[in-house]
Amino acid sequence: MAMLTLTEAAKRCGFKYITLWTWVQKNKIPHYNIDGSYRIDSEDLNKFLESKKVVAK
Repeated sequence: MAMLTLTEAAKRCGFKYITLWTWVQKNKIPHYNIDGSYRIDSEDLNKFLESKKVVAK
């Protein structure tokens, strides 16, 4: 289980930091709050992104 900061997660998936921060604030993505610092499990990030995939017809 690799824990990513929001900055690391944003770089990994190509989103801006503020996008991930907003998702965390709205509880749209699984996350941990460790001493006031948000972390996202890399497996949870992959599952979240996979669940949002849209297949072209």
